[in-house]
Amino acid sequence: MSTKIQLENPRNNPFQKFKSSYLILGAIVISIIVAFFSVSIIDLISKNTPIAKLLAEITSVLLITAWTIFLCWGFRIDLQKLIGNKSSNIQWLSISGTVVSVFMFSMGAFYLTYYPLSLVAPNFAEEIIIFSEQIYSPPTSGTLIYNILLFLEIVVVAPIVEEFFFRGIILHRWATKWGVKPAIIASSILFGFCHLNFLGLSLFGVVMAILYLKTRSLIAPIFAHALNNAIAFVWIVTEAKFSSVENASFLDQLLNNSALEDFQAQWWQGVICFLVSLPFIWRFLSQNWSKNYTVLPYFTNS
Repeated sequence: MSTKIQLENPRNNPFQKFKSSYLILGAIVISIIVAFFSVSIIDLISKNTPIAKLLAEITSVLLITAWTIFLCWGFRIDLQKLIGNKSSNIQWLSISGTVVSVFMFSMGAFYLTYYPLSLVAPNFAEEIIIFSEQIYSPPTSGTLIYNILLFLEIVVVAPIVEEFFFRGIILHRWATKWGVKPAIIASSILFGFCHLNFLGLSLFGVVMAILYLKTRSLIAPIFAHALNNAIAFVWIVTEAKFSSVENASFLDQLLNNSALEDFQAQWWQGVICFLVSLPFIWRFLSQNWSKNYTVLPYFTNS
């Protein structure tokens, strides 16, 4: 009863006055500024462009995190309540199985999205396909330092920051404003919009939000997000290694051959991933979507 009153009382709910527009616009501005200065610095002094670009990306993410924490401090948001604690009711094995299903669904969704696009706009689709592979694939001159930094960015930094940003702050603010379920959908759409695989990552966002609401701890979606990114990292880097010819990088091979032709020839893999994962995704959503999430984790953790 007291938790319900606390949720509805503006004096006890810091998300009543929190402005998500400040958060989102600040993140955009920081990304643009860091990108501008990093390009200038790389052109002037850097001889190792891949590592310099990677460091710029990590710097941008860390600055966005600092901006988010600054806003939390300004609106008196208790980070401990937002993050929650490691709880014994978190079923790690079940979460891992869900992550595998979501990963397969995302792969299938990527093919189902860009295969039709490749037929009507082949040049545009090919640029997206090459860029998506380039995110994970190390360059020809990739060093151990680069690979370590890339792994840390994708598997460690990104899951922590993105879950804190989207499921922690955005979900709470929009749930306070519109209700929990509309907030799940809206925050997940925003998350998908920030990635190339809109359909797959939007559903991924829904699953992460449900995990957060079920466990009342950001640790669960952070773990799931990190595991998903680790699978993607190992999958693509391994494929790049086995696809290389005479020490050429995977990206070089894509440029020498037709990335579009290779992608179109593998459409059946996407269909299989989509069909195999769909029953598991449907089961997870049907079991958890209907639950009445009336109290947000921030307030149950009080």
